[in-house]
Amino acid sequence: SVTKPLFTFAVMRLVERGILDLDKPLFQYLPFKDVEHDERYKLITARHVLSHQTGFPNWANRNKNGQFHLLFTPGTKFGYSGEAFEYLKRVIEHITGKEIRIILKEELISPLNLKNIYFEKNEYLLKNAANGHIDNLPTNIRLIENPKVAYGVYTEAKSFATFMLALINRIGLKPETYNEMFKIQTTIPKDDSEKKDGWDINSYRGLGFEIEKSPYGLIIGHGGSTSTGFTCYFNMFQDLNMGYAIFSNSNSGSILV
Repeated sequence: SVTKPLFTFAVMRLVERGILDLDKPLFQYLPFKDVEHDERYKLITARHVLSHQTGFPNWANRNKNGQFHLLFTPGTKFGYSGEAFEYLKRVIEHITGKEIRIILKEELISPLNLKNIYFEKNEYLLKNAANGHIDNLPTNIRLIENPKVAYGVYTEAKSFATFMLALINRIGLKPETYNEMFKIQTTIPKDDSEKKDGWDINSYRGLGFEIEKSPYGLIIGHGGSTSTGFTCYFNMFQDLNMGYAIFSNSNSGSILV
């Protein structure tokens, strides 16, 4: 899921140039027949997708007619959804006339001069991809044939840190775009029992990023894990001008954070 912030950066580049409107209903660009039986889906915008407020499930189970149902009215609360990110991917491919691999290259990889960040199987990965580990046992290597935007990036912490440095130094996007991307868009309430000393008990979402309030200022980042035994996190401390990336090929990697 650390793929989502990478995709979001590319999306915001398109928003800056007026190719995509954050607040225009996505069905006006490209209808989604799997949910068009529910009129509420016509409320969904790119902002809802990037802040996880679409009402889509994380991954939808279709019925015999190929349909799935919204879990809530779009824009009313938080609901994490990779399904929604993949819908936005198709919208962007439709309005640009380009495959997502080209969009990611033109709007992310090239502008930031990123290295060792891949979104699909290639010769380098076939030789160098690491195995994941579940309970200390290696799993099979799984390489994706067609790029996804909700998951699937292949990289390592040092290379990903180049992307983080671009974010910290606010490179590649206008200042007002960064402000919008890192602005709290929705709140995820937590139970009081989870409260940490001096920390807000809630967490938040910007556009494509997780946000926490801490005694050290805002923390902006994202986490991700896979069924094949990878656990990854990155966080940036906005007021301290620093951050970290911890990428592990183990399902026990979360103990490092």
